[in-house]
Amino acid sequence: MVRLVRPTLVILCFSCVPGLSIAQDWPGWRGERSNGVGVVSRAPERWSPTENVVWRAEIEGSGISSPVVVGQRVYVTTAIVWERRTVFQLVVGSFALFGIPTLAYYKRKRQQTERVSRVHRTVVLQTVHVLDAALFVLLAATVLVFATCMAMGPHTLDVPLHIIRDVGVTVARSLGRLQTNLSILTWSEAAEHNRWIISSAMAVASLGLIPFLFPSQSITRVASALAMLVGLALAMAYIPWPQGYGAHVPTGILIVPYLPVIAIAVWHVFRYVVGQRQCGSADGAGTTTGVRLASIVPPALSLAMCVSPNLSRDETVVTRRLVCFDMVSGQKIWRTDAFTARPEPISALNSYATPTPSVAGDTIVAAFGPGVAAFNLDGRLRWSQIFPGWIEGSVYGAGSSPIIDGSMVFVTNDREYESQRQSQVIAYSLQTGAELWRQSPQFAHDGYATPVIHHDGNRTLLLTLTARTLVAYVASNGEVAWRLTTPVGNPVPSLIVNGDTLYVTGGLSGGYTAAYHLRHDAAPEELWTSHRSPADVSSPLLYKDRLFTITSTGVMVSYNAESGDVIWRERVGSGLGVFYSSLVAADDKVYAVRSNGTTYVIAVDDRFRMVSESSLHEEIFASPAFARDCLLLRTVSALYCIGSEEASH
Repeated sequence: MVRLVRPTLVILCFSCVPGLSIAQDWPGWRGERSNGVGVVSRAPERWSPTENVVWRAEIEGSGISSPVVVGQRVYVTTAIVWERRTVFQLVVGSFALFGIPTLAYYKRKRQQTERVSRVHRTVVLQTVHVLDAALFVLLAATVLVFATCMAMGPHTLDVPLHIIRDVGVTVARSLGRLQTNLSILTWSEAAEHNRWIISSAMAVASLGLIPFLFPSQSITRVASALAMLVGLALAMAYIPWPQGYGAHVPTGILIVPYLPVIAIAVWHVFRYVVGQRQCGSADGAGTTTGVRLASIVPPALSLAMCVSPNLSRDETVVTRRLVCFDMVSGQKIWRTDAFTARPEPISALNSYATPTPSVAGDTIVAAFGPGVAAFNLDGRLRWSQIFPGWIEGSVYGAGSSPIIDGSMVFVTNDREYESQRQSQVIAYSLQTGAELWRQSPQFAHDGYATPVIHHDGNRTLLLTLTARTLVAYVASNGEVAWRLTTPVGNPVPSLIVNGDTLYVTGGLSGGYTAAYHLRHDAAPEELWTSHRSPADVSSPLLYKDRLFTITSTGVMVSYNAESGDVIWRERVGSGLGVFYSSLVAADDKVYAVRSNGTTYVIAVDDRFRMVSESSLHEEIFASPAFARDCLLLRTVSALYCIGSEEASH
């Protein structure tokens, strides 16, 4: 994170602006009222990478979701793409490297044909030998059981993993540290994750079998303990835990599958200490050919099980993450992973973190393609829901953001072109994540627009735009209140509701810009329609009794919001890049962002007038946000807080 202007400037923006009595937030997609308007007293007009930048914070990973602001915190989602296959290469490689000196040792030992003459008769030493053999049998049996489960199929791992889960939960509850309900098999990827966990545990545990072949006083016992702990650290650091296993979960739960590894490592060190005190003693384990052969079989099976599911196929995974920054300084406060899954097919213009989070009270809801998760303001995961089959059915990726109304969260997932999955409109409890209702409309498909809430006095409606259809669902039970046919084939721009007027625009496949009167007992009544340059990606803007739209090629139209008359229609700027970011407005100015990093500031007037043109020289696809007299711009690699010229001076 690079600081460019002292944080006192931001504090001045927050607390010393004349006429600004209430700090305004930007709690979700398109702001407080979902219309793209920021409530600020002074909005910045000009900036550059070194001018009027209050702070710049690096964002790990990628995404095009917009930042949201509540209080003095900024929240943004991101996606980290990484390879988990390399981890297994390290774990299995350590096993292979450890096995080579083992074979060399026994070849030399057979040539020497050493005979040990001393017999141990002390009770302590005999007990140690018995425990040594017992631990060897227990560890070998564990590896063989897991190997058998792996060979029979992923579903057979349910029992051992649930036993592990139950033990971990019991321990955590006894310590009073359990913060979330855990569920291992929660989505279509669960079988692969279970296989990953078990095979990694097998690979590391197998390292502990080989040292049983060495004399107790051999330093190899200690070396093997260190190798096991290194393998354990690698597995713990890189395992993509399924739902419920986030960074906030007690470490005791995460380490349960590897407790045998830790126990055996400690045992080898203890055995070495005892062996040193009984110099020249024989090691009871490893003196017969049978034990040697039994020691080789489990590691061989472990190696085969690791190679088969993990090294023979692409293991690229994506971790979806929520990050919190301080609004004053830009310092990162916390980050929390929602879940990890293999990447879904997406458009080249989309990302794995496109939906914008939404905040209400002390809860943040972040949606990603494969699922949705809720966090408290300190980053603790409250609940998460995974959409089975979403990854397999994705074509262009996710686009619709979650919407919060009261105690309910609404999420829409439309079926895409040539996809076999069903469209879903789902309502969840904000506090618990419990599903309240679900609709699977057959008519809904290829919609990426974020829905809006409309309170008509008698009931609350969830308004959604899907291909060729405008739909209203009763928010309390999910019933379809009305449907209306539209010419928009692939809607991406969001809807805007102002009182009893609904504004619609879209044009990826056919399109128009229109206003409707929302009636209490019937479908909306059309007020006006225009087919002049409808927006295809960018969401419209309702500001100062005007409706603004912009096409991806930069043609902006200013309408009289009441009559639909075109006030002006002009092309904005020139140069490379497209307009995928949605329009925002504040302080009698409209902000249009081109993908090449250039932002055009346009006056709200009866004629087109460009106020300024500023660039950060970084690509921008996310929509801007306003908060505390500052403009937040997310580039492909960082988050910028732009202060007004007056504040920067």
